[in-house]
Amino acid sequence: MKINFNNNIHFNAYKLDFKPKVVKRDDTTGEYEPEEVSMVEIDLKNKRDLEALDKLEEEWHDANLKYVFTPYNKLNYTKWIVDGAKEAAKKTKNCGIEKKFFAVTAQEENFGNLDHEKILSLCNMHIFSDGNAELFLIQSKSKLPGERNPLYKRCGSALCDGLKHYYKNITVFPVEQEKKFYEANGFHPCETGNDEMIWKSEE
Repeated sequence: MKINFNNNIHFNAYKLDFKPKVVKRDDTTGEYEPEEVSMVEIDLKNKRDLEALDKLEEEWHDANLKYVFTPYNKLNYTKWIVDGAKEAAKKTKNCGIEKKFFAVTAQEENFGNLDHEKILSLCNMHIFSDGNAELFLIQSKSKLPGERNPLYKRCGSALCDGLKHYYKNITVFPVEQEKKFYEANGFHPCETGNDEMIWKSEE
């Protein structure tokens, strides 16, 4: 993880203060109950963080995990997000756009060694010089093929909750199949009339 929002630099994985909630299946009852998880920012200068993303890409790709928003859309953005993180790690100038990568994880400690097996969702954010943010790509660990009741649900929404805690305005350009997901998470179509959607803080 990289830096927190108080400008304190950390040289290993950093857990953000906000704790989003997913729902987790109780192995005894089979019922789903809310559970707090951790939100972290990927440190692009941390070799261990990048290695964890490599393992994540291999695991999620090999499992043929479905795209987070809908079972009808087979897109998997994991590789695009991981490749974006590697490319951003090589650049010293951001040309007015800072790229940040966040994850929601069931990991509770030792964030200097990010455990790819505990990551539940991952995203790529573009932060502009005026402070506005664009949610560029998001991917969550969905159920495996043939799996009826995954251990965790609401992983993508939990990551959105965390992002909304730290940014006042978030835009996104979803494809048609994704729009219901964003609407459910408080995003609304922009007045421009194109495919852009936005979430704005009420504060």
